[in-house]
Amino acid sequence: EEKKARMEDDETEKAMEADEAEVIMCAVCGGTPCDWIVYGDDILSEIRLMYEEDPQKAEGVVENRYIRKSAYRYYIYEKHGFLGKGNRIRIPSCVLDRIREQ
Repeated sequence: EEKKARMEDDETEKAMEADEAEVIMCAVCGGTPCDWIVYGDDILSEIRLMYEEDPQKAEGVVENRYIRKSAYRYYIYEKHGFLGKGNRIRIPSCVLDRIREQ
Protein backbone atom coordinates (compact mmCIF):
# COMPACT_ATOMS: atom_id res chain seq x y z
CA GLU A 1 0.00 0.00 0.00
CA GLU A 2 2.91 2.31 0.67
CA LYS A 3 4.20 1.76 -2.88
CA LYS A 4 0.77 2.51 -4.28
CA ALA A 5 0.55 5.75 -2.26
CA ARG A 6 4.03 6.82 -3.45
CA MET A 7 3.11 6.04 -7.06
CA GLU A 8 -0.06 8.11 -6.77
CA ASP A 9 1.92 10.97 -5.22
CA ASP A 10 4.46 10.79 -8.06
CA GLU A 11 1.71 10.79 -10.67
CA THR A 12 0.00 13.75 -9.00
CA GLU A 13 3.31 15.61 -8.86
CA LYS A 14 3.99 14.94 -12.56
CA ALA A 15 0.49 16.11 -13.49
CA MET A 16 0.98 19.32 -11.52
CA GLU A 17 4.34 19.94 -13.21
CA ALA A 18 2.75 19.38 -16.62
CA ASP A 19 -0.01 21.87 -15.78
CA GLU A 20 2.57 24.45 -14.69
CA ALA A 21 4.57 23.93 -17.90
CA GLU A 22 1.47 24.52 -20.00
CA VAL A 23 0.82 27.80 -18.25
CA ILE A 24 4.39 29.02 -18.66
CA MET A 25 5.01 27.69 -22.18
CA CYS A 26 4.68 30.23 -24.98
CA ALA A 27 2.06 29.26 -27.55
CA VAL A 28 4.02 30.95 -30.34
CA CYS A 29 7.69 30.07 -29.80
CA GLY A 30 7.23 27.06 -27.52
CA GLY A 31 9.72 28.51 -25.07
CA THR A 32 9.37 27.85 -21.38
CA PRO A 33 9.11 30.70 -20.44
CA CYS A 34 8.64 32.80 -23.55
CA ASP A 35 11.77 34.66 -24.68
CA TRP A 36 9.84 37.93 -24.61
CA ILE A 37 9.09 37.45 -20.91
CA VAL A 38 12.77 36.79 -20.23
CA TYR A 39 14.36 39.47 -22.46
CA GLY A 40 11.57 41.94 -23.31
CA ASP A 41 12.08 44.44 -20.49
CA ASP A 42 15.84 44.51 -21.05
CA ILE A 43 15.40 45.05 -24.79
CA LEU A 44 12.98 47.93 -24.33
CA SER A 45 15.00 49.67 -21.64
CA GLU A 46 18.26 49.33 -23.59
CA ILE A 47 16.71 50.67 -26.79
CA ARG A 48 15.13 53.59 -24.93
CA LEU A 49 18.50 54.45 -23.41
CA MET A 50 20.23 54.13 -26.76
CA TYR A 51 17.88 56.46 -28.61
CA GLU A 52 17.07 58.98 -25.88
CA GLU A 53 20.68 59.92 -25.08
CA ASP A 54 21.48 61.34 -28.53
CA PRO A 55 19.53 64.57 -29.17
CA GLN A 56 19.48 63.94 -32.91
CA LYS A 57 17.97 60.50 -32.32
CA ALA A 58 15.46 61.88 -29.81
CA GLU A 59 14.14 64.39 -32.36
CA GLY A 60 12.81 61.55 -34.47
CA VAL A 61 15.53 61.72 -37.14
CA VAL A 62 16.12 57.98 -36.76
CA GLU A 63 13.71 55.81 -38.68
CA ASN A 64 11.73 53.09 -36.91
CA ARG A 65 13.44 50.35 -38.89
CA TYR A 66 16.82 51.28 -37.38
CA ILE A 67 15.37 51.18 -33.90
CA ARG A 68 13.68 47.84 -34.65
CA LYS A 69 16.88 46.33 -36.04
CA SER A 70 18.78 47.50 -32.97
CA ALA A 71 16.23 45.73 -30.79
CA TYR A 72 16.64 42.54 -32.86
CA ARG A 73 20.43 42.71 -32.52
CA TYR A 74 20.20 43.35 -28.79
CA TYR A 75 17.91 40.34 -28.31
CA ILE A 76 20.30 38.04 -30.20
CA TYR A 77 23.29 39.38 -28.27
CA GLU A 78 21.54 38.93 -24.91
CA LYS A 79 20.37 35.40 -25.64
CA HIS A 80 23.26 33.96 -27.67
CA GLY A 81 26.17 36.37 -27.25
CA PHE A 82 28.32 37.53 -30.16
CA LEU A 83 27.71 35.27 -33.16
CA GLY A 84 30.39 36.53 -35.50
CA LYS A 85 30.19 37.70 -39.07
CA GLY A 86 27.66 35.91 -41.24
CA ASN A 87 26.20 33.72 -38.47
CA ARG A 88 22.48 34.19 -38.19
CA ILE A 89 19.79 32.87 -35.87
CA ARG A 90 16.07 33.08 -36.45
CA ILE A 91 14.27 35.24 -33.91
CA PRO A 92 11.06 33.68 -32.54
CA SER A 93 7.93 35.28 -33.94
CA CYS A 94 6.65 36.22 -30.49
CA VAL A 95 9.72 38.43 -29.99
CA LEU A 96 9.47 39.85 -33.53
CA ASP A 97 5.80 40.71 -33.07
CA ARG A 98 6.36 42.40 -29.70
CA ILE A 99 9.27 44.48 -31.01
CA ARG A 100 7.19 45.55 -34.01
CA GLU A 101 4.35 46.60 -31.69
CA GLN A 102 6.61 48.96 -29.79
